[in-house]
Amino acid sequence: MKKIKIVTQEVEILDDLICNKCGKSLKQIISTDGDFNFCGLEEVQMICGYGSKNDGTIYTFSMCEDCVLELIKSFKIPAKEEDYL
Repeated sequence: MKKIKIVTQEVEILDDLICNKCGKSLKQIISTDGDFNFCGLEEVQMICGYGSKNDGTIYTFSMCEDCVLELIKSFKIPAKEEDYL
């Protein structure tokens, strides 16, 4: 005899990503069947180290490419820039 246990499981499905800075959706539909990608997404995780103002705090956020470039342009010392090939 088989004894069957029915298990239901919740599955998380990523539906959209929103830029934390400007609020713009990063979801772009790439096919008619609803497939999509997240164009221009930068996911950032910043861990505040020992002795910092926010010691042990982890910040996680997403930014669109426009907001990342705006942030980089505001640097007093320019960021290193090179081509990725």
